[in-house]
Amino acid sequence: VEHIGHILVSWLPGLNAYKGYCSNQLAAKALLDQKKQDPRVQDFLQRCLESPFSRKLDLWSFLDIPRSRLVKYPLLLKEILRHTPKDHPDVQLLEEAILIIQGVLSDINLKKGESECQYYIDKLEYLDEKQKDPRIEASKVLLCHGELKNKNGHKLYIFLFQDILVLTRPVTRNERHSYQVYRQPIPVQELVLEDLQDGDVRMGGSFRGAFSNSDK
Repeated sequence: VEHIGHILVSWLPGLNAYKGYCSNQLAAKALLDQKKQDPRVQDFLQRCLESPFSRKLDLWSFLDIPRSRLVKYPLLLKEILRHTPKDHPDVQLLEEAILIIQGVLSDINLKKGESECQYYIDKLEYLDEKQKDPRIEASKVLLCHGELKNKNGHKLYIFLFQDILVLTRPVTRNERHSYQVYRQPIPVQELVLEDLQDGDVRMGGSFRGAFSNSDK
């Protein structure tokens, strides 16, 4: 094959079809983990894993293949371009193809981020209606989330959205995992960041005094 640039430029935009697939992966993984609690499902998946056709890969490994392959395309195309003679007609088309796949991945990551944000918003449980804040429901970006400890050593799970910080406690009822909102969510403009001194960081995600409410 002497020319592939025009094929790639024509074909790559079709990968946008994976936006919906990739954006649903978080919810799909959670559902799969839930179904694995059923001994019958677990037994079936184990037998599949031990069968020759699975190549010792579990179900999630197969479900994650589209995403893992997509992220490799930019590197692959850059390698093709690197080995293409400078005077070859494909050079300009390969450069265009790289921009196309980077745009596709950017759109997929944006959609995936929005879906992840909404997934956790839907998992929040409020003990008091006063805890509800329109900035939570309006959030499109979840900047980070994870387990921390407060000054009393109690484990909390925090969600930092673009405009508000939500402290929660993980709860499980009837095999349904959710996050019970702890105290009042804190708008980011009311947060005070403090530098941590050596020794203040504890293993397991403890950040004592890392943030506080400026109204205290």
